[in-house]
Amino acid sequence: MIRLQDVVAYLREFAPPELAEDWDNVGLLIGDTADEIRSVLTCLTLTPNVADEAISRGVQLIVTHHPVLFRPVQRLTAETSEGRMLLSLIRAGISVYSPHTSYDSAADGINAQLARLFDLQDVRPLRPNESLASETQPIGSGRWGSLPSTMSLRELIAHIKPALKVSTVQFVGNLDRPVTKLGIACG
Repeated sequence: MIRLQDVVAYLREFAPPELAEDWDNVGLLIGDTADEIRSVLTCLTLTPNVADEAISRGVQLIVTHHPVLFRPVQRLTAETSEGRMLLSLIRAGISVYSPHTSYDSAADGINAQLARLFDLQDVRPLRPNESLASETQPIGSGRWGSLPSTMSLRELIAHIKPALKVSTVQFVGNLDRPVTKLGIACG
């Protein structure tokens, strides 16, 4: 049997809370660590529709990238849509965990995964966190690195679109300008 405390321990190992920005609210936001977890729903942002889906599917845990409790809660009532959503999750026994900026900065977080997807070389954090970095694992938010070969902005866009499975990309600059480095700032 898997308990919420086991899932939380795994998520904390993967995206340590100490990597989060000071202003962020990461970790277990709703739940009892002794609860049994049989199914998990993931999302970017916890909305009332996501909460309804979690309740209808009978999941025990939602892992949402963005924290649902970002500012201190003054009241938890059914008078607001957020209050209704949170009360419905609590009544259904659904826990909520958010890794947010700790995942953005994690050694194998979203920015590092995108750097690998684009085959970047000599990858480093855009904004290093020297107090948490090690010799082998630079830590910080964002990533940047060198492309495998110089290409025009037009070629880079043609490479990015299928890799991200998108049909459009917003850009600024001359499409024929050579590009040698790429910065990534998710989150």
